[in-house]
Amino acid sequence: MLQKLSIRNFALIREIDLDFRRGFTIITGETGAGKSILLGAIHLILGDRAETSVLKDADQKCIIEARFNIKGYDLKSFFLENDLDEEAECIVRREISQSGKSRSFINDTPVNLQQLKTLGAALIDIHSQHDTLLLNNAAFRIQLIDGPAGCIKLRNRYADVYQSWKKKEQLLRQLIEQEARISQEKDYLSFQLNELLEANLQSGELQTAEDDFQTLSHASEIRIHLEHAIEITESESDGIIVLINKLNQSLKQAARFNSGTEQLLNRAQSIALEFKDLAFEINRENDKCESDPQKLEELSRRIDTINRLIQKHRVSSDEELIILQNQLETRLAEADSLSSKIEEQQATVDAEMTQLRQLASELHTKRAEIAGTLEVQLIELLSTLGMPSSSIKIEVIEKEQFDINGKNDIRILFSANKGSAPAEISKVASGGELSRLMLCLKKIMASSVALPTIIFDEIDTGVSGAIADGMGEMLHEMGKDMQVISITHLPQIASKGSDHLKVQKSGDENATETRISRLTKEQRIDEIAGMLSGKNLSDAARSNAKALLKIKD
Repeated sequence: MLQKLSIRNFALIREIDLDFRRGFTIITGETGAGKSILLGAIHLILGDRAETSVLKDADQKCIIEARFNIKGYDLKSFFLENDLDEEAECIVRREISQSGKSRSFINDTPVNLQQLKTLGAALIDIHSQHDTLLLNNAAFRIQLIDGPAGCIKLRNRYADVYQSWKKKEQLLRQLIEQEARISQEKDYLSFQLNELLEANLQSGELQTAEDDFQTLSHASEIRIHLEHAIEITESESDGIIVLINKLNQSLKQAARFNSGTEQLLNRAQSIALEFKDLAFEINRENDKCESDPQKLEELSRRIDTINRLIQKHRVSSDEELIILQNQLETRLAEADSLSSKIEEQQATVDAEMTQLRQLASELHTKRAEIAGTLEVQLIELLSTLGMPSSSIKIEVIEKEQFDINGKNDIRILFSANKGSAPAEISKVASGGELSRLMLCLKKIMASSVALPTIIFDEIDTGVSGAIADGMGEMLHEMGKDMQVISITHLPQIASKGSDHLKVQKSGDENATETRISRLTKEQRIDEIAGMLSGKNLSDAARSNAKALLKIKD
C-alpha cells in the first residue's frame, strides 16, 4: 500500500507531505484546485515521461518520492531480475532537474523508466471513468476469474511448467533444424573427410617433404660441393686437418719451454677434434646425397596433393588441414548422435506436455465452475449501481493453443436491458455502463486477489443519488480488502471514506499554490455540506452531511 507521498516543486505544489492510510480514502476539492496535479505527480512515480514545464520554480529541481509497504505483494522476482534490494518498505523517487533531465530510483538505486513502469504497475492502479481497456485484455479477464476460482497457485504452477515446456520444445526444434541442415550436407562432409583421411596427413609433413625435395632436386650440385669440402679438409698435402696437426706439433714443441703456450696448444687440439668430427659429418652427408628419381617423383606428388588440399579448403598450412579434419569428424559424430538426442528431447517434451494438459484441464474445470457464481455476483452488484435489468454471461472457452495462462479464453457478454441478449461489451455498453461494470469486476477481484493500491479518478462522473450511494458503499467495501483512493465530486461517495483529504488552491496576484490537508470530523461535515449546497453552508446542508456521515447530533 501507499504509505507516504512527498512532492517538491511540482506544478502548483511547492511542498507537500501526505500520509496515506489503509481502507478507503477520499480526495475532494473544487475544479481547478489541483487534484489533477496530484495525479500527475503520481503518474511520474509510475514511470510517465517528464518535462521541465512541471517545475514550479525553474531554478530548483522537482523531487517526488513515494513509500510503499510491499509485504505480501510477491515482487521478489522483479527485484532479483533487476538486481535491486528488496525490503518491506519500498521507496520510489523521481527527480527532474532544471535542464529537464529525469532520474529515477528504487530503494536509492538508479533505474530506468521501464523498470519504474514495471514496478509501478504492481503498486498503483489509476482508474478513470474511461479506463475500460482492461476489459479487452485477456490476462485481466483470466485474473478476474482465477481469484474467485481459487486457482492462482494452480495457474502459477501451470505457468512454471509452461515456461519449462516452451524452453524444451524450442531446444527440440533447434535439434531437428540442426539435423536437417547436417543431413543436407552430410554426404559432402563425408566426402571431404574421406579425402583428408586418404591423404593421411602428418603434422609438419609439408615442410619436411619440401626440404627433401629441394635436396634431391640438387643432389649432383650438392655432391660436387661436398666433395670439394672433403678435399679441403682431408687433402694429404694441404688439407685443413693436416695443417692443424702440424700446428699442434709446433705448439707442442714450444710448450716444452713455455708454459703459456699450453693454453694455445689445448685450443688447437680442440680445433683438431672439431674438424675431424666435421669431416666425418661431411663424408656421411656426401654418402647420403645420391640422385633418386623415383623418390623425387613421390615427393613431388605428395607436395602437390597437400598443396591442392590447402587451396581447396582455403587454409594456409597442412596443420590447418589436420584441424579441419578433426572438425569434420566431430560434426559427423554429432550428426550421428543427433537422432538419439532428438528422441530423448522429444520424450521430455511429451512428458511435460502431458503434465501441461492435465494442469490446463484442472484450470478449465475450476474456471468453468466459478463462471456462473460470478455472473450472479456481478448482476447483484450492478443492481446496486442502478442497473437492475443487466445480464451477464461469462464464457470459458477452450482454445486449441496453450499460452502462459492455460488453454482458455474468457469472454464477458453484457446487456443493460431486459429482452436483449448479452453481447460483446465493447459493442453494447456505454461509457458509464462500462465504468460501473469495471468497478464491480474490481470489487470482486479485491476480495480474492492481492491488488495494488487503486486510485479512482472521478469514476462517479454522470451518476448521482442512490446510484452514487451504492457506488460509495462498494468502494468502502473494497477498502476492507485493499487500499482504495477516490477523487470525487459526489457527497454520497465522499461520506463513505474512512479518511478524507482536501485539495485547495490559494495565493495572491503574484503566485498560486496548491495545498492538500487531512480533514477533521468537523471539517468533513463542512466539506460534504458544501458539496451538497455550495459555498453558503446552511443548517440543513450540515444536517444532511451528518446524516451521510452517520454522525448523530
